[in-house]
Amino acid sequence: MKRFFTLSLILLSLSVFCQAPVNDDAPGAIVLSVGGTCPSTLYSSDNATRSANEKLPECSGAGWSAPVWFKFVATAGAVKITSDYALPGSGGTPIGEIALFSATNVNDYSTFTILACDFESGAVNNQFSSTLYATGLTVGQTYYIECDTYIGYATGFCVTVENLGSNLLSTTNTCSSGYQKSLILPTSGFYYGQSSLADDAGKLVAIIQRTQSGTLNGNTSTGQNIYNGPGIRQDGAGNYYLDRNFRFSNTSNPTNIKVQLFFLNTEIAELTAIDPSITLNTLGITRQTGDICTNDFGVGGANSPLTVTGTGSQNGVSWVEFITPGFSNFMVHKAGIILPVDIEYFKGATVKAGNLLTWKMNCNNISSARIIIERGADGTHFTTIKELTESTSRCLHPFEFIDSFPLAGHNFYRLKMGESNGSFKYSNIVQLKNTINDFEIISIYPTPVISSANAEIRSLKPFPALIDISSSEGNQLIKTSRLLKAGTNKINFETQKLLPGYYVLSITNEKGNKQSIGFIKL
Repeated sequence: MKRFFTLSLILLSLSVFCQAPVNDDAPGAIVLSVGGTCPSTLYSSDNATRSANEKLPECSGAGWSAPVWFKFVATAGAVKITSDYALPGSGGTPIGEIALFSATNVNDYSTFTILACDFESGAVNNQFSSTLYATGLTVGQTYYIECDTYIGYATGFCVTVENLGSNLLSTTNTCSSGYQKSLILPTSGFYYGQSSLADDAGKLVAIIQRTQSGTLNGNTSTGQNIYNGPGIRQDGAGNYYLDRNFRFSNTSNPTNIKVQLFFLNTEIAELTAIDPSITLNTLGITRQTGDICTNDFGVGGANSPLTVTGTGSQNGVSWVEFITPGFSNFMVHKAGIILPVDIEYFKGATVKAGNLLTWKMNCNNISSARIIIERGADGTHFTTIKELTESTSRCLHPFEFIDSFPLAGHNFYRLKMGESNGSFKYSNIVQLKNTINDFEIISIYPTPVISSANAEIRSLKPFPALIDISSSEGNQLIKTSRLLKAGTNKINFETQKLLPGYYVLSITNEKGNKQSIGFIKL
């Protein structure tokens, strides 16, 4: 009898120990309160099982092993759901995968529709936990959250739901700030739900979603720039645009992606204060192609307008929704406007004739473009060295300009672009170093020399030059002096008395700096 009693206790203990959690399937989902905090007794997926027909998240493509379920009643249209908590002593494996579902029958997984999914984009728990944002919820409707880790069980974790508000919006204000990458594995190419793009603190930047005709997989990188004034930004035609712009990139070259861009209500209010016709419902998007995240409009590739297909606003946050044929830079402004002047590239190189600047512009919907070339010695203070006014058709072709008299040392160049009405934008800054010591021998001609030769010399300032011609052995054969002017100088000298061979022309200034060039005499 004692043995039977002992065996019964052991079997009972094993039964309790191996018992699946109450929320092993969706019908037993644990209720979460929107805005609630982590409970004193943390959740666990110990002994959870995967049912044959259990709906699985589709964004990761990973083999989920022990999913557990939670549910909540929506009190707003946009939420944040996260398991990203540092919980001392929780042990086990953190929840690295979260998915949000709607359902018409909790007892039938075939009625579940995935709305959003996240795979290991946590900011606190070494990025092995998850955070997702979702929009489009219906107030009063029950939604289901599936949580799992693809390795073993998660013991001692927390999941919370919070309505989206201004405190959850990213405030990273430069393209080079830290951002997370949204991962959709290639094996999950059938996923059509929402994916969040956030900064390194887990704050929301945007939501992306593959359309039925689109493609999207792999890592999507995020960048945004927030302009902090003074004033409101304007394009080259004087049109105002939002002080927050965005850029996304993905090496898989996704197509036909639905995008939601998020910004503060105060940012749209600043535009409305200047132009009352600009409201959330009158916004449009300009897509500006380019390989970099721009700090401002005007540095990038071609512009194309995109139509806003939806908007939303909640707790101090607003968003616009549109479909883009590909990722790039995105600017938000009043609908019907294509931001007019931008640059595909602005580059520089040092050549014998001076500093060569090359650029390519796009001019949209304007009769003419004003281009001012500015130069400075420190990258902060600039002065105008050239001004151009070009037609829209001329903008179809590349430009170039040679600064024949660069500053000694470092030269910083930028383009100031705009229209005749006075509105303008700046390009990126090009830095070139003038390595010559006040002057340079550009060329000697004709080549080879017969009876006389011409030397072309570029000088930054006037100076008395000592000129000599030496043989290849270093013997000085001709010596003279000339006063050179600032700019390009041409010096002619006779070579009839020189025997055929190789010679060196040298010029020395008053500081003792010397430049030389070789030539052949026939």
